[in-house]
Amino acid sequence: ICVHVFYQKLHIRSILRGDENVTSNSSSLSNREGAFKIPTNDSYSEGVFLRGELLELVTKWEASSISSEEATHAVWQIVSQPSYVNHRPLYGIVFVKTHKTGSSTITSVLHSLATAHNLTTPITMDTRPYIPLDYKRFHILNLDTTNPNVTYAPYDVWCNHVVYDNLLTDEVVPSSRHFVVSIVRDAATRIRSACQYYGCCPSHHSNVDIFNNFVLSQRAKRLFFKHKGHCRVDQSSYQIVGTGLLHANKSFAENFEAVLNQARRRGNFLLLVTERMVESMLVLWHVYRLHPLDVAFLSKKVKTTTTTTTTKVAFQQKSSNKTIAAEALIREWNTYDTRLHAVANELLTRHLEFIFPNTTMRQRAQ
Repeated sequence: ICVHVFYQKLHIRSILRGDENVTSNSSSLSNREGAFKIPTNDSYSEGVFLRGELLELVTKWEASSISSEEATHAVWQIVSQPSYVNHRPLYGIVFVKTHKTGSSTITSVLHSLATAHNLTTPITMDTRPYIPLDYKRFHILNLDTTNPNVTYAPYDVWCNHVVYDNLLTDEVVPSSRHFVVSIVRDAATRIRSACQYYGCCPSHHSNVDIFNNFVLSQRAKRLFFKHKGHCRVDQSSYQIVGTGLLHANKSFAENFEAVLNQARRRGNFLLLVTERMVESMLVLWHVYRLHPLDVAFLSKKVKTTTTTTTTKVAFQQKSSNKTIAAEALIREWNTYDTRLHAVANELLTRHLEFIFPNTTMRQRAQ
C-alpha cells in the first residue's frame, strides 16, 4: 500500500536517475546560518534517491512482480536505515497552514517527516499557565514537541494553523532562514468548501444550487464581507500576510504587495497550489532536499460536480451556468485571494520549469 501510494501519486518514473552521493545530510538544522537561497538546479532535481533499493522496489512494483506484503516489508527496510533516518531537510520548515486549502495534507506530510527523521515540531495542546502580557509569544514558544527528548522552541518544523508573524522565523524556527511556505486555493472553491464544512452560509454537498442561489442573492456579499471566520473574504491572504511579516505599522495592502515581491523576486516565500498538489509536492521536495518517501501522500480530492444524483441534462446545464456565475462573483469579491492564487500558479510553473528543464521529464512529473 505504501509503495502504491508513492508510485501512483508522485509518478516517480519521472525522476528515476541521479547521483546517490547526497543520501544523508545529518547536520543539525539549528546550527545552519545565512540567508535562504532556493537550491540550484543540480543532480538532486533528477532524483538522487531513486537508485538502489528504492529504484529496484519501484521497478518490481511496476512489473507486478512483488506482492503488497513484500513491498511493505521493503519500504520498512528502507525507512529503517540510518541513511534515511538521519536525512535532514536543507532548512527548517515554516508552513503557514490555511483553512480549506488542502493544508492538512501538507501538515500530515510534515508531521510524518518530523517523526521519521527525529525533528521537532510542536504539539498544539498547551496546558501551561496563562500569561496575559505576552500570551501569544509564550504559547507558541512553549509548546511540547513530537520528540519526547526535546521540548519547547526552537523547533525544526512548524506546520500548525497560525496567522503569520515574524516570530515564526525569528524565534520559533530560526533554522528556516526566513523562508516560508504556504498553500492557496481558488477562492470560489475554497469558500464553497468552507460553507459546506463550517456551515457559515447556506450550502449542501447534495445540491450545489443551494450555495449558488445564495451567492447570486443580495445577502451573500454582505455576509462574506462581514464574516470574521472561515467564510471571510480573502481569508487565505489575511492568514498568509498576517500582521508581522514586514511592517506592522503598514497597511494590509502594502504588506500584501511586499509578500508578492518576496515570492516573485527574493524567492523566500513558496506558495503551493491546492489544485496542483502533486506538482506542489515535487517543488517542496526539491527546495528542501527531502527524501522522495517524505512527500508521499494520500489524495483526498473533493468532487465539485453540480450534484450527487443523476438528473436531466437541461437541469445540469442550468446548474452549471449558475455555478459559473456564482464562482465568478466570489472571485471578484476575493480580490487578494484571487490575485494570490494567480501568482502562486505562475510561480509554481516557473519552479517546475527550473527543476525539470527537460520537457519529457516535466510532463512525467506532472
